[in-house]
Amino acid sequence: MNSIGPISSTIDTLNEIITNPENNQTRKLDELNNEMIFDIASGLNIIKERNLGIQEFIDKFRSLSRIPKPECSNVNLTKLFSDIELLWENDLKKKNISFKSSIKDNIENIYADKNQLEQVIINLIKNAIEAIDNKLNGTITICAYKSINNKTTIQITDNGKGIHPDDIDKIFLPFYTTKVNGSGIGLSLAKQIIRLHGGNIETASTENEKTSFTIEI
Repeated sequence: MNSIGPISSTIDTLNEIITNPENNQTRKLDELNNEMIFDIASGLNIIKERNLGIQEFIDKFRSLSRIPKPECSNVNLTKLFSDIELLWENDLKKKNISFKSSIKDNIENIYADKNQLEQVIINLIKNAIEAIDNKLNGTITICAYKSINNKTTIQITDNGKGIHPDDIDKIFLPFYTTKVNGSGIGLSLAKQIIRLHGGNIETASTENEKTSFTIEI
């Protein structure tokens, strides 16, 4: 709606430019000067850009409601963690980030949709790598264990820049992002996926020290 207002206003301005106020008729081509033509071109570009912006927004919004129902099966956690580490191996080496994984409480499998859970963890690892950036002694850990209520828990922790206290309660909101080129979709999708599994995802962070995302299924 915030985009529709300026589009309507721009259309009104273009109509004023091409309309002769004396007879309320559309101007002939030879009645348009260079300034008018420039203003028309500029207005059309504004409409085009806003139209593309609305389309992109709608596509992202629709993606939040298109998550299919999880097709759950037993997912081997050792292989899952190993596959994800291999996926990010080059990025981790380039930034000299140490990656550590561990599985406690004799957990072997987790009952989940492998593709969806993998996508959530991939997104969280990506965020962790970006948070560490070029920091010395960067470390990312992923650990699986049983929670107090006997649910399988996966925790991903990095020692990057952390999350500002003002942002911590907003990061799972659709389209909310602290990144310059972020879409604000990744964490919102992650939360929806975990909720579809009957679980929960939470975060805790200390600025310039560490950030942890905890998935409980």
